[in-house]
Amino acid sequence: MTSHLEELPDILSALQNTILLQSTLLAKAEERERNMQAEFSRRMQSMEKEVRLAQSGIHDLVNGASFRIIDEAGKAFRPLVARYDFEASAATTKLRMASRIVWLWFGGALSILLLTFAVGWISVNHDQREIAAASDKLQRYENAVTIVDAFYASDAVVCGDPGAPRICANIDPNGARTGDKKQYRPAKSRARQ
Repeated sequence: MTSHLEELPDILSALQNTILLQSTLLAKAEERERNMQAEFSRRMQSMEKEVRLAQSGIHDLVNGASFRIIDEAGKAFRPLVARYDFEASAATTKLRMASRIVWLWFGGALSILLLTFAVGWISVNHDQREIAAASDKLQRYENAVTIVDAFYASDAVVCGDPGAPRICANIDPNGARTGDKKQYRPAKSRARQ
């Protein structure tokens, strides 16, 4: 009987450790999510800045080419037609290159976003599985505590062969029968010492 009482602090300590583990896992998951969100926000701001710079450069390039074409056309119409074709094709090439750069930036941003979400999803699922396992273990400990409390409150002892121990109880003859065939009776309460 005293050996079971000595095991009770170990069981309670294990229960506390499980609760601490569960709290730690939840805190790690929340910290990981905050870090990922901060990194994502930082990268999105950086990409938005780069896109604005690229758009500004494209706008300046287009405006500069248009003003130059109008100015040259006013000075000399005929010789400028050939030059206009050349300048227009160069501007078009530059615009296509700038457009490709913008699309590459958008593609990169989308890739980073998808990768961030995938890593976050995998991390959250992993953490949820760990938390579920810890919760199951905690439930088993809680069930064990209930059984130990019931055994301690009953006038019962462990008896029989050490290889196949059993519980022997001082049955309360006036106790209400229970079970599907009413085959069980409660043990008497353990005398207070």
